[in-house]
Amino acid sequence: MHENDEELVLAVLTALPEVGTIAALPFVKRHTKRRGSPRVQEAAQLCYTALAALADITNNSDTLLRASSAPSQSDTFLRAVSTTANVQSETLLRPNFPSATDSEII
Repeated sequence: MHENDEELVLAVLTALPEVGTIAALPFVKRHTKRRGSPRVQEAAQLCYTALAALADITNNSDTLLRASSAPSQSDTFLRAVSTTANVQSETLLRPNFPSATDSEII
């Protein structure tokens, strides 16, 4: 691609935020500082901003997070209830269907 072909450069700079990768950042940055058409510089600046945001998202998604401190006990995880309490079935939560019976819901 020749840098003198302004319309082609503008088309590429417009498409890069949608389909490009962060590998295009050096190309785009070069066009933000190049003297010449203000339209190309403006399009390059917009494209660079979008690709830089994509780079931040990509870099943040590659970062693994860890706990700030170790849990104090190993039994802090959720676990099934081991005993069943005497609970009246009328007090349990049920879906609120006005005329449906349990057999119709399932």
